[in-house]
Amino acid sequence: MIEFTTETKLSEEQIHNLFSVEGAVFCDIGARIGEFSIPRAHSCKEVYAFEPSPFNFPTLEDRAKEFGDKYKCFNVAFSDKDYDCVTPFKDCTNESEQEIKYRTMEKFFEDNNLDTPTFVKIDVEGMESHILKTMDFLFEKKVPIYAEIHYNSKFWGATHDFPDNPSFKPPSEGGFDFNRLKQYGYKVFYDVHQWDPGFMKFHTEDEDYNPPDPSHWGMLIVP
Repeated sequence: MIEFTTETKLSEEQIHNLFSVEGAVFCDIGARIGEFSIPRAHSCKEVYAFEPSPFNFPTLEDRAKEFGDKYKCFNVAFSDKDYDCVTPFKDCTNESEQEIKYRTMEKFFEDNNLDTPTFVKIDVEGMESHILKTMDFLFEKKVPIYAEIHYNSKFWGATHDFPDNPSFKPPSEGGFDFNRLKQYGYKVFYDVHQWDPGFMKFHTEDEDYNPPDPSHWGMLIVP
């Protein structure tokens, strides 16, 4: 593992590779069909892949079969409360109405006897600001997290905001306050690009960690 400094530069691909090592428990939230976790499953001890879309989930399950029990697929979405609904859903395949099961992350892990992940990847089209509100149980254990930020209240976010599948919300509208990460001693990097490490920047502790509107980039949260 590298030492993260103010000068560290990594791409999203490099970040996922860095944490996909022997003994790792990779938690893929918004797995879709496993684009990120399937290629890295051979390197990990275990993968927990969460994909709620009934269109994507069968493909994910089929692709995961080669890994047996080490790659566990769950047909649920995470949010800040438990509920089942039929809603237009942003699954990167289509936006038709879908039956979605939402669960809170800590309770789901407890109910299913899942181990604490060693790395969490989140790519959920704006729901990250709701899921992160429930992740203190992982913050307390200093689990590294990569989150794709989807915040654009005027354009994409305004047209993809549904009662049961909301878009990104700032703290003033009930979303996660990223400044809470300071109390857990995390380092926060932003502007992470999928392939080019040169874009990544470091947040100093006196800065506001909340993403500006608009934002569409990766955030790396590490102890």
